[in-house]
Amino acid sequence: VPALFAFGDSLLDAGNNVYIANSSARVDFPPYGETFFHRPTGRFTNGRTIADFLAMHLGLPLLRPSLDPAANFSKGANFASGGSGLLESTSFDAGVFSMSSQIKQFSQVASKLTKEMGNAAHAKQFLSQAIYIITSGSNDIGITYLENTTLQQTVKPQEFIQSLIHEYNKTILALHRLGARKMAIFELGVLGCTPFSRLVASTMNETGCLTQANQMGMLFNANLEQLVRDLRSQLPDMKIALGKTLNIFTGILNNATHYGFASTTSACCGAGPFNAGVSCGRKAPPNYPYKVATGKKPSRFLFWDRVHPTEVAYSLV
Repeated sequence: VPALFAFGDSLLDAGNNVYIANSSARVDFPPYGETFFHRPTGRFTNGRTIADFLAMHLGLPLLRPSLDPAANFSKGANFASGGSGLLESTSFDAGVFSMSSQIKQFSQVASKLTKEMGNAAHAKQFLSQAIYIITSGSNDIGITYLENTTLQQTVKPQEFIQSLIHEYNKTILALHRLGARKMAIFELGVLGCTPFSRLVASTMNETGCLTQANQMGMLFNANLEQLVRDLRSQLPDMKIALGKTLNIFTGILNNATHYGFASTTSACCGAGPFNAGVSCGRKAPPNYPYKVATGKKPSRFLFWDRVHPTEVAYSLV
C-alpha cells in the first residue's frame, strides 16, 4: 500500500483545526497528546488515533494534517477535521472543514500528485492502490440533531439519517471518481455511552447511557451497512470494508476488565459528574464542587475526554 488518506471528524483528525483561524473545535493544549507525543498535536486524544495505528500497521509514516505547511502527500494525507460532519451546517457552526470541503482538498492534492509524477497512468495506479478511511456522522447526530429540539419536531430520526446517508453516498462516489478503489468506512460507536451523553442522560432522569443517541447511532449504522452493500454491487471495481466500531465498543462496555479498563463511564480528563461537566484541559469555574481529573493512567480508561476514546481504546479498533 503506497499511501493512506483519511477523511472525517475528530476520531481521525491529526490536527487540521489548529490551522483554521476561527475554529472553536481545537485541542492544541495539554494534557492532550501527552501519552505518545509528549505534547499536544491537535489530536483529540492522549496519543494516537485509528488513522495513526493503521498507518503504522501499513508501514507508513504517521499522517500529518493536510493543512500543515510541512505536509508531504507522497504517502497520503489526513483531511479529517474535528467537529465536522456530513452536513455542511454541522461543520459551519464549529468553523471546521465539512466532508465536501475535505473532498475538494483531496481533489487538489490528487491533481498536484499527478503533476509531480508527470505521468497520469502512474498517478492513477498510485491513487487506486492507496487506502481511504472515513468516519463521520456522530457530530451530525449528537450536535446538529440531538441538541436542536426544533429540528427534532420537524424532521423524523429516519429522515434525518437518510439525509446523512445521502451525503455519505455522494462522498464515496466522489472519491471513486477521483481514483479511490480501496476504502475502509467505520460505523459509529456507542454515541449514547460517552461520559458527556451519560451526563445528559442523568439530567433527563435516565440511568446509564443516553437511549436516543444510541438508537440513532444504530439506525445510522444499519443504513450505512445497506449503503455499503448497494455500492459494492454498483462499483464492482471498488473494495469497501466496513469497520464494526459499535461491536468493538459494546464488547468493551460488557467486559471492561477483560480489556484492562478500570473505568468505561468517566473521562480520564475533565471534571464534574463522569468528568464531563468541564472539558479536558479547561479551567473549572471558581468553587467548583468537583475534583479535576488531569488525565492520569489513561490506559485504564475507555474515554480520554468527555466524548473521545483513549489511545488504548483506538488501538483495539
